[in-house]
Amino acid sequence: MRKLSIIILFMFLFFGLFAKGETTSGAMKKFKPFIGKWETLSLYPDTGLKVPGDLEYRWVLGKNWVLCDFVGRHPEREYWAAIAMIKFDLSKKRYVSYDFFNVDDPIVMTGYWLSAQTIRFEVKNDEGSSGIDYTVKEDGSIYQENWVRKGETKRITLKTDYSRKK
Repeated sequence: MRKLSIIILFMFLFFGLFAKGETTSGAMKKFKPFIGKWETLSLYPDTGLKVPGDLEYRWVLGKNWVLCDFVGRHPEREYWAAIAMIKFDLSKKRYVSYDFFNVDDPIVMTGYWLSAQTIRFEVKNDEGSSGIDYTVKEDGSIYQENWVRKGETKRITLKTDYSRKK
């Protein structure tokens, strides 16, 4: 009986570890369309200002994380940049993104797929929420929409198109 109990215990441990790896790995594989170097063009809807930039998504730390590195050429800022580290949090069944925008303190955003093509990262606070939706288009390009929400009112603050660098 003791031998059977030990075998059952090892089976639970093995399947538990296997399931964790498979779930995390599968979740991170969904980022494959993002991996690579991109040229971006961002539009500020309120002013019509269009700003170009360069962006790279790459696997890091054994493909357990995605590193996002952005540098834009904004005419009204000394620099315009962002770095994000994204992973899948198995315990929350959500993605976590640690975001650094310019010189501000880091923001932790939670991510989840709205559809097979669109992932949302957002942060909530007492005043509402803000976030970024990323949609992989049929041609492989990506559309990004930054937004803020107060109550039921959602305002788009930035629209960005990604084109793969050749």
